[in-house]
Amino acid sequence: MLLSSCAASQGSQAVSTDTPDDYVGEFELRYEDRVYSENIATAQVYPSGNPLDLPILTLGLPQPLELHFDDLSSEMKNYTYTFIHCNADWTKSNLIEMQYLDGFFSDYITDYQVSFNTLVPFVHYTLIFPRSGMELKVSGNYLLVVSINNDTENPIITKRFMVLEPKLAIEPRVRQSSTIEDRKSSQSVDFIVKHPAFLMGNPLRDLKTMVMQNGRWDNMKTGLKPTFIHVNSLEYRYEQGEDFLAGNEYRKFNISSTRYTTEDVTAIYRDSLRYVAELMPDLSRERLGYRTWRDINGRFLVRSTDGFNSITEGDYVDVRFYLKRSSALGKDVYVVGGFSNYKLDRKYKMTYNASQGMYICSIPFKQGYYEYMYAVRSKQDGSADVSVIEGSYYETENDYTILMYYRDIGNDFDQLIGVKTISTRDAF
Repeated sequence: MLLSSCAASQGSQAVSTDTPDDYVGEFELRYEDRVYSENIATAQVYPSGNPLDLPILTLGLPQPLELHFDDLSSEMKNYTYTFIHCNADWTKSNLIEMQYLDGFFSDYITDYQVSFNTLVPFVHYTLIFPRSGMELKVSGNYLLVVSINNDTENPIITKRFMVLEPKLAIEPRVRQSSTIEDRKSSQSVDFIVKHPAFLMGNPLRDLKTMVMQNGRWDNMKTGLKPTFIHVNSLEYRYEQGEDFLAGNEYRKFNISSTRYTTEDVTAIYRDSLRYVAELMPDLSRERLGYRTWRDINGRFLVRSTDGFNSITEGDYVDVRFYLKRSSALGKDVYVVGGFSNYKLDRKYKMTYNASQGMYICSIPFKQGYYEYMYAVRSKQDGSADVSVIEGSYYETENDYTILMYYRDIGNDFDQLIGVKTISTRDAF
């Protein structure tokens, strides 16, 4: 079993002021991206062959999604999976299985491979879905539930994905906030929706519109309403209240090889039964101003250059983070990114070491390229607030995804009828 290690060392202070968001070991089903077992690592869902894209299918098109995860217990298990249809707000919908599934309601995950030549043994499982005999019939939000022998009351993994039935076109643009005090730190997303062939009875009632930043569920804007309604189009233009903190470009590290260091890794070595990578000490950036560089907006890529197959030959490395601070913040600090689903869990929490003047944490990662930031818990909504340590600058390049759901009085579920992603690159 491979566990993260963020324990306090001598001279350290563990300042704990937050409510933990850590449910490892508790098996209550949650309608979110979550791993429920300490034995499971590197769980991902993405379009086949595109690990950096959002997990979205288009209804009726042959473009499957892939699920990947490692079981670090290294024991073969009878993993099964099923799908749950959800409302736009990720609560369970009123549809029963036969209304959204064609064929079987659950099946076994039969594609697995044993790790090869790694210090940390594991079994890697792969699922390509949907597959013949268990197909999705309607659009909307879905929760993929992985359990053992169909015991969905005790889930092992839950992952969100979406099925699109395109009925409209979305034309977005990103700009600086219109609020004077937020212009240097925030971005606003405006868009026009064109639906010449799709009649809407009451857009204010029947449409549910959301905007997410860099694939994050924790700080997305919900309940957005059109500000202008025309015969075949809708306008969403906001003067205040719906801005996003722009944040900063992501920090990064590359542990694709355990033989060589990279510019962000000062040392990589074998310690006892596993590899350890020491990262360069980081500085807080809230007062350093904006500096531009290309990133992949917090996502990650599993990759090993030490072997031929990254899936089975990619080893697990304990990555040690160091954040220099002259004093503790008085609130918990976390390492966040796509790898953590931006959750402020105990396994990603740092410890302040007063004698060294820095926050420290050690987290296991499968070999690859990763991006991350340092965050505290937002007082407003409990999400991961990176601006306190990373700063927030309107010039930052971000991806924004607009999601539009429709439910008229004749339907009892939310259809996903429009999706559009825009990058702010070259917008400012």
